[in-house]
Amino acid sequence: MDYTDILGITTIELPDLSWVLKVPLAILVAGIIFYNLMMLLRIRILADTVDSNENLGIKRLAYIHTILSTVGCLISLVLILLG
Repeated sequence: MDYTDILGITTIELPDLSWVLKVPLAILVAGIIFYNLMMLLRIRILADTVDSNENLGIKRLAYIHTILSTVGCLISLVLILLG
């Protein structure tokens, strides 16, 4: 069955431009991953510099945040590229 002529109306096939949206979103997600890694280093340096009783808690919080953000960004990057 030919879909170019439906009910007497000729349709025009447009080129696939989904990459126009995928590339900027992929760059944005990669930037978010880089930002999270830089934040981890900043928090580690700050926690090592300032001697407080909550250093272990701050380090754990930074690691948990970085792991969750990185995993979430990687999953979204895969979904963007596959979609």
